[in-house]
Amino acid sequence: MKILLFDIDGTIVDVKKSGQKALFDAFLEVTGQDCSKINLCMAGKTDAGIIKIIMEAFKVDNSQKNFIITNYIKNLENNMKIINSFIMPGVMEIINFIKQKDYYVPGLLTGNMYDGARLKLEYFELFKYFPFGAYGDNHCNRNDLAIDALKRLKHLYGDESFSNEDIIIIGDTPMDIECGKSINAKTIAVATGPYSMEELAEHKPDLLCDTLENTSEIITFINKSSI
Repeated sequence: MKILLFDIDGTIVDVKKSGQKALFDAFLEVTGQDCSKINLCMAGKTDAGIIKIIMEAFKVDNSQKNFIITNYIKNLENNMKIINSFIMPGVMEIINFIKQKDYYVPGLLTGNMYDGARLKLEYFELFKYFPFGAYGDNHCNRNDLAIDALKRLKHLYGDESFSNEDIIIIGDTPMDIECGKSINAKTIAVATGPYSMEELAEHKPDLLCDTLENTSEIITFINKSSI
């Protein structure tokens, strides 16, 4: 068994910061505060962590958190209908390859909360291809999200079905690489997000590509790993 866990934003799809806009609008609607000027790089962070940082920076009472999340999801759904988003090049080729092999389990390891991930991928009819998912609803640290994903995978498939090195985490930020290392998984980094090849290389992923269009190289790497 080989488990492939994909990041979403900048890896599977580019939604043109529709999530960021949805979240800032939600804070404005619920609290009356304009949080859009905050100096915060969201790439690689979890939604739970981002919301916590903004709430602390603007001294938002925790009682308003659920209202902010509700508005965020509503805003995101609306934004997905009007923003010119697209599937990242090479993604469909890799998905089609995985579908042909019974021993590959595709999944998500994303900072998006579940409803956000679902909306972003259902827009492109992609959500159905990922039966397993670890989402950023409750974990502020991406490494904790990876540890939780590993526990759930072992519960689902059994300790003997795969080793940690049979997990491959695919993403576009240093945090994707580091969370993979935190559970001794393999990592594929793609420079299709805000980080350059040089910046990603500093974190020593097992495979570094400029884009998922390097399909043959990625498939060779996946096949080369033990099954």
